[in-house]
Amino acid sequence: AVGTAARDLSLLGEIAQRYAASHCTVPTACAVAHETLATTYADLDAWGSALSQMNLAVREDPSVDRWLRSAELALRSGAARSAAVSLERAEHAGTLSGPQRARLDQIRLQVLERD
Repeated sequence: AVGTAARDLSLLGEIAQRYAASHCTVPTACAVAHETLATTYADLDAWGSALSQMNLAVREDPSVDRWLRSAELALRSGAARSAAVSLERAEHAGTLSGPQRARLDQIRLQVLERD
């Protein structure tokens, strides 16, 4: 089963590259495509791949929400330091709404627990 999962993720990786390439006409569309792929990988508990895709999304079109999602995925993949960096960037990406501030504070607590 492990070999099958690895083969499936490898195939998904090839499909993901094609999907992103076909959608990367403008930065916002490219970011949405990578964000969609990040969600797909997260649904498969492939946290490292999900984080990689979210980081590509945030590079294309940075936003508070994308940085927060990057921080969450970094935590899930065991990268507390990366999560902390994403939180710092979220704070400087724009004015945080009340819910975004609460989410950032919640993620920060989780980072501190793991650091």
